[in-house]
Amino acid sequence: MTTDVLTEFAPPDPGVEELATLLSVAVTIEPELIRAVRLTLAPRWTVGVEADLWFSDWVGTRTAESIQLRAELLPVLRDRLTHRLSADRADPAWRLWDTMSAVRPDQPAALAFEEEVTWTAMCRAAGAETAGSDELLQPALRAVVHEGRSGVADWFSAAWPRLPLAVRETVTAWQLLQAAADRSDAPALADEVRLSLADVHTLGSSIADVTIRARHDGADLVLNYAGAAPAVLLPVPDTSPRIVEAVWEADGSRHTETLHVGADAALTLRVGAGPVRLRTGRGHVFRVGPPSAVAPGTPDADPRRTRRPGADETGQIVGGLPPRSPDFTGRRDHLDRIEAALRTSTRTSVLVQTLHGMGGMGKTQIAVEYAYRHLHEYDLVWWIPAEQTSTVLSEFARLAQRLGIPISEDLQETARNVLDRLTVPDLAWLLIYDNADDPRHLERYLPSAGGHVLVTSRSQEWASVGDTIEVSTLSRQESIELLRRRSRGTDGDIQITTVEADALADQLGDLPLALEQAAAWLNATLMPVREYIDLLDTRIELLNEGTPPNYPTSVSAFVTLAMEQLHRDGSATAQLMELFAFLGSEPVPIALLRRGQHADLTEPLRSLLRQPIQVNRSARDLSRLGLARMTAGQRLQVHRLVARILRDTMLPDRAAESQRNVRALLAAANPGDPDERGEFDAQAQLGPHIEPAGLVDSTDVESLQVLLDHARYLFITGDYENSRLLAERAAQAWTARDDDPRLGPNGELTLLAQARRAEALRALGDSAAAHAITRDTYDRLRSSSMLGPHHEYTLIAGIQVGHDLRISGLYQEALAFDTQGLAAFRDVFGPTDVYTLRAMASLASDYRLIGDFAEALRIDTDIADVWADQATDDWRALTAQLQVSRDLLDLGSYDGGVEVADRMLPALSAALGPLTIDVLVARRVRAALSRRTGRLEAAADALLELHVEIVTRLGPGHEHALATQVSLANALRELGDLDEAGRRIGEAVARYQADFGERHPLTLIAEVDAAVIYRAASDHDRARSLDQRSALSLTEILGADHPATLCAQTGLATDLALAGEHDAARALSAETLQRWQAVLGGEHEARNGSEHPDLLRCAVNLAQDLDATGSPEESRALLEQSVAGLRRALGSTHLDVRAAENGHRLECDIEPPST
Repeated sequence: MTTDVLTEFAPPDPGVEELATLLSVAVTIEPELIRAVRLTLAPRWTVGVEADLWFSDWVGTRTAESIQLRAELLPVLRDRLTHRLSADRADPAWRLWDTMSAVRPDQPAALAFEEEVTWTAMCRAAGAETAGSDELLQPALRAVVHEGRSGVADWFSAAWPRLPLAVRETVTAWQLLQAAADRSDAPALADEVRLSLADVHTLGSSIADVTIRARHDGADLVLNYAGAAPAVLLPVPDTSPRIVEAVWEADGSRHTETLHVGADAALTLRVGAGPVRLRTGRGHVFRVGPPSAVAPGTPDADPRRTRRPGADETGQIVGGLPPRSPDFTGRRDHLDRIEAALRTSTRTSVLVQTLHGMGGMGKTQIAVEYAYRHLHEYDLVWWIPAEQTSTVLSEFARLAQRLGIPISEDLQETARNVLDRLTVPDLAWLLIYDNADDPRHLERYLPSAGGHVLVTSRSQEWASVGDTIEVSTLSRQESIELLRRRSRGTDGDIQITTVEADALADQLGDLPLALEQAAAWLNATLMPVREYIDLLDTRIELLNEGTPPNYPTSVSAFVTLAMEQLHRDGSATAQLMELFAFLGSEPVPIALLRRGQHADLTEPLRSLLRQPIQVNRSARDLSRLGLARMTAGQRLQVHRLVARILRDTMLPDRAAESQRNVRALLAAANPGDPDERGEFDAQAQLGPHIEPAGLVDSTDVESLQVLLDHARYLFITGDYENSRLLAERAAQAWTARDDDPRLGPNGELTLLAQARRAEALRALGDSAAAHAITRDTYDRLRSSSMLGPHHEYTLIAGIQVGHDLRISGLYQEALAFDTQGLAAFRDVFGPTDVYTLRAMASLASDYRLIGDFAEALRIDTDIADVWADQATDDWRALTAQLQVSRDLLDLGSYDGGVEVADRMLPALSAALGPLTIDVLVARRVRAALSRRTGRLEAAADALLELHVEIVTRLGPGHEHALATQVSLANALRELGDLDEAGRRIGEAVARYQADFGERHPLTLIAEVDAAVIYRAASDHDRARSLDQRSALSLTEILGADHPATLCAQTGLATDLALAGEHDAARALSAETLQRWQAVLGGEHEARNGSEHPDLLRCAVNLAQDLDATGSPEESRALLEQSVAGLRRALGSTHLDVRAAENGHRLECDIEPPST
């Protein structure tokens, strides 16, 4: 399809075309979605394009609630969107899916799934590394095939015409379509989709059989034979097309071809005079030969081959191949990769393909499944247990017998004779070496030419011999499918629910061997799944039970045997492995282990960690035994189930020794206080191991300090919930302990944990709980005989006391408290210590909230200067600079604030992450600065995106979510979207009133902004009522000269003027301007000699009042002076400048401050 289709309908304007392109992902399009997409992704267009799209000819279906674009336009529009995405990875269009998800959280599941599949396919086509459409559609296919949910197939059939071609050209999409009740309107299968019998087999009983006629006629095989001559009747699954695999020999070569057979048309294949073997998706095999040679219609295991010496009745030589698991699940990617790799082999060379991974991952089962799926392709398939060289030689002797090769007394010679025989080109063979350990011992027993070799191994060293495929745990969906398939009762019903299977798979870490054992045990005992999971928590020996027949050992036995070998070979590596009993399941950097070389560890582990080469050698030994895997970046990983078995099977003394070693190692690896040292990468490495090591119960103070430092690191980097959980766990445990004076309810470590807990609760929005904990902790620290009011810990906790006062709206009290505290910090820590700088930042916040913006700027600048002398790229230096940008916003230096924010914000976001509170606040300030400089669309775009992220991260009632909501409402008002602005400000004011109180300064500030919005919407009475109340309350709470009070008074004067009360308006405007001049008047250096814009706005309004009350000359002079000042402050093209020039009053809205 080309863009010619667009010309069939009335062409819209460019704005409508862009919106339609962006919205082509959506199945249904609601007004709210159009609005969000325009503001977020296409802000240069006005609100009018929304209505233009709604009523354009490009809409195929239109209801009162939504529209749908014409189906024939979707491919072209989506192509355009894909090209746009691929052209620029920074294009805002990449945020489309986040915008759609945020606007429509309650979208019906089927429509949301269809849209996700569509969007992901387009992103993948544009070059993004996303999941493939096959992978995304797999849950729907499982719902149809394994859960019998035919409605899913019917939905997919209905959705098929709307899906992108890239989705429809996938195997899984084809499979879903086959399960639909009505395929009459299904389009023909795309040529690009190549199907296999396995794809049909997956559909199982969801597809009925149909009979097709097959006849071997001379040199041709004819399917859907319609003649009168006898034919073979083949039952095949009724897919469209029907899939049959044909195998035949001609001209001395074997041929295999997968045939796509239509419903009616005959298909003819030239096969020669010999018989043909036809295989169906049910796994049935039929031989079809010339009428004179073969009786038609009889299933035959393999009619293809001439009977060879040593071959069985199928004409094949097969030896040692374990039984095939009837419940084999998943691993499609592994099987496809093996097939693709082995197909690159030639007769003159052998490509060794190795499956490697830790024990219990299912390497052997994958190899078995591959062998059975491809058995028909080989004359010889031989399975060789390869753990011991003697076993390999014995298997070659058995194979020699089957091949008719004399067996020598020297088994090495027999092996060489077999290997020589395999180079002869008349045999197609596959050798599978199972559990091969060291490639150096086995390389001489690998054939050099003539066929295929597959190896399973725990060792990564096979990468030097040939291609390797790592086998890890099953995906969660594969684990669930395996457990449910293995739990069918005698009546065929599944005995375990999806929820139960998910819980069990989670408990077992998706380890295939453990899953098989659990399924076998549950089937044998009929024990409820929940009871089994509960028993696993206390009886790990259950994993000795239920060993499946296709696994040689249980998980527990495998770990025990491997550890016995390590202890025989040398205790250092065994001690290293035993560390993992108390380390987390995340990969452990070798560098982390080596940082413990100076810790108080037991020997010989301590000496081992001091030798880098020996550490790496020990890591390789653990990998070779299948106990661990080495991942990228020199990291060693042990499956958590293996670690659990190791921990529970160790003797008590060894377990206690190992746990002490881990705790000492983590303490030695701790980089220290994150506020003073940073080193976030090192802190991140410690996190996964704190709980498994049981640090909270350690008797070593250095180990306990690891926990406190990590809780602070989590807070700094924005992981507030885990910071809270860690600190809370420590506080509860240490409060109950009396074995150390630093513990117990008044112990310093306990109180530090409580302080960490409080700051995390505050960040999460639970300020009341944070205040109660902080106050109690601070009082205990002050009254402690070991600490007292001037101890470092007491002073640091005091920073949170000041914050709680600010959150409560007690700004003057916070100022007094923090002023006194800063003096103590300077005495105890020194003037430039990191904690003194934190106390200074708290004091700057106090000044900002009482309206002394110049003093806040002075303090924040001093902080930034100290950091500039130390490390300009440190996150604390960046945070200090961004506080300066907030001060510049408050002082009216908008361009200066933008310059600082643009330099510092990207670096802080990269250092801490985009969703930490410091970054979220800075992003709001940057958007507010954009609005103040006149870039309204950019500001609204940024604020809408930010609000969605904050609500998702912290909830809609969080202080920063409400502040962003107010900022967004201000931006929408200036854009002219008064309905949306009113809705958002109304929600914000209601939440402020409910959560902070009706007389809290933040609530009153939001009401001032609400009055501005209602006034713009001509709701003058409502605006005046709000202004009167907020002006009075702000005067009482913050004072008559506070900038927020002056903004309220400026608005109230406008209310009076609009009501025709010009004398009252003039008097109030004159008084307010006088106060503005006293508070923020003068040409501050931050504004490059300009007056504050809010002061100038008030002056413009007074000029209007002077004119209305009979003072035109005074009005003209003041207006000219004020407009000239606005031009200097904002630029001649700013909207406020133009409004003032045109005789309009100006508004003074407020950007909500942060506490």
